[in-house]
Amino acid sequence: PASPYHARYRISGFAALDPRWWTQIMGYLAAAQVVTYEQDWLSVIYERSPELLARPGAGEDFTDAMAQAAREHGLTMQYCMPLPRHFLQGVRYGNLTSIRVSGDRLTPDKWDRFLYGSRLASALGIWPWTDVFMSHETDNLLLATLSAGMVGIGDAIGAEDKANLLRAVRADGVIVKPDTPAVPIDSRYTASPHEPMIAAAHTDHGMLRTSYVFAYARGSSTAAGSFTPAEVGVTRAAYVYDTRRRSSQRLEPLQAFPLRLAPHETAYFVVTPVSRAGLALVGDEHQFVPDGRARIAALEDGPERLTATVIFALQEASARLSGYAPRRPVAIAKSGSAGEVSFDPRTGRFEVMVAPAGGAGGGAERAPRAEPPAGADPVREAVVSFSLLPEKGQR
Repeated sequence: PASPYHARYRISGFAALDPRWWTQIMGYLAAAQVVTYEQDWLSVIYERSPELLARPGAGEDFTDAMAQAAREHGLTMQYCMPLPRHFLQGVRYGNLTSIRVSGDRLTPDKWDRFLYGSRLASALGIWPWTDVFMSHETDNLLLATLSAGMVGIGDAIGAEDKANLLRAVRADGVIVKPDTPAVPIDSRYTASPHEPMIAAAHTDHGMLRTSYVFAYARGSSTAAGSFTPAEVGVTRAAYVYDTRRRSSQRLEPLQAFPLRLAPHETAYFVVTPVSRAGLALVGDEHQFVPDGRARIAALEDGPERLTATVIFALQEASARLSGYAPRRPVAIAKSGSAGEVSFDPRTGRFEVMVAPAGGAGGGAERAPRAEPPAGADPVREAVVSFSLLPEKGQR
């Protein structure tokens, strides 16, 4: 209230209602090459600005002027500390790209709020994001990556866990994320708080949907629960891959996968569909989101082969892909190269090293794309087809 801005612009309490003020602020930021404006303290601004509470239209004067000035200066926006009304108001602004859905400093006791808040944000077309955490906190980093929004860390410079961060991003810093934010599966809205939380996100490649399932115990006692592939969006036969135990189970869409979690225990699963060719590709298992579009750009589900387009940052020489099959598969590179497939007949797990044109290994190669999409960093690619070797006795 003591700010000199009050003498120059129309301001109610803490809320600037004057478009001229927003034009000045956004112009200053754009001149400094800022690309996104974050409006913090939204709940406090609303509660400390009497006109917003009393006069119809005053709240829109505040948010409309902010959004319009940001749009005119080419800035996107993100909301922080919002009330539910700010989520709803945000549907009016195409340049509002993200909204914070949990309190300061992500910790496990805020995970439920984060996931339920992500359901509201994503339903309104806004990407959820979380306040900071440290990069060595694997579950926090995983959850932020599964939000499909920003991934923000709070480490001191030089204290970052590089190896962990490279599970969230490619070597060029592009986040390998799902198509949708992780949100609680439907059954969690009526589940007892003593049952585990189960949340899922997914990536769609045509008719093939891979889901990523994060689960955790919410109380001080052992929690039991289950999910089916269909409940997490996979409506065909699938492999449920336990990333912590490195084991997999083939299930039909309505078959339950049981969970039993010790107090404070977490679990993470990749649910990957069985292709028409009879095998399932998990993707680049080094990434939290192994089938994310920033790594697996496309999957072609043919009757005899599954073809993956794998993309690489310029700094990356190769990626190890994994999957599951009833018998040994073969991998053939249409561009780039594919190494020898390793296969464990006991578990059905297979792995193969894939490299882009000009990367590690030999095989057929194709020059990198000369013209990357506008604003995107250059990438290279490999195109690899997977098929099953004939069964004994077949030609």
